[in-house]
Amino acid sequence: MAALNTHERTIIEWVLKYQNSPAGAYEKPLDGKSAEELSKLHSKFGYASQIKFLEDLRDAPFSTLLRGMLAINN
Repeated sequence: MAALNTHERTIIEWVLKYQNSPAGAYEKPLDGKSAEELSKLHSKFGYASQIKFLEDLRDAPFSTLLRGMLAINN
């Protein structure tokens, strides 16, 4: 996978801020099987704890995955 350039990172960071703003879009939950499979990669997404990653996927799946994209790309 190619690294994100500065402009691409800026786009992802804007989406994260928007998602977490009052005007932001509703984050629909991932199904349990999808979250469980992704949680096996928690350390790749910058998480020390699989449980914390699962909780964040449950509470804010898109923001969590976008933050993970940024963590992978550092």
